[in-house]
Amino acid sequence: MKTLVIVLNILWTLALIPACMGAMMSPMLFDAPDSGSNKVLWMIFWSTAALPLIILGSQIGSWIIFAKTDYSLAWKVSCLPLVDILLLVILWTIFSK
Repeated sequence: MKTLVIVLNILWTLALIPACMGAMMSPMLFDAPDSGSNKVLWMIFWSTAALPLIILGSQIGSWIIFAKTDYSLAWKVSCLPLVDILLLVILWTIFSK
């Protein structure tokens, strides 16, 4: 479990760069006319904008818990960004219909 937590933290740290780029581009979702009133689009925006913060927060929390040798909880905290990514997939599925 210890090695798995370390590998997952490295992967999330690498994923932080594209997540930041996506967050910077997320205001472009509102380029179309009347897109500011679409509630699903606002949820996509906030989920995309929050992803780098969630990754950063979960990595910091995971390393703190990892230092206390609770590897199972560190693994669970490391997987928190997956919840946001799953939400984004669901919202994009709803929006594309």
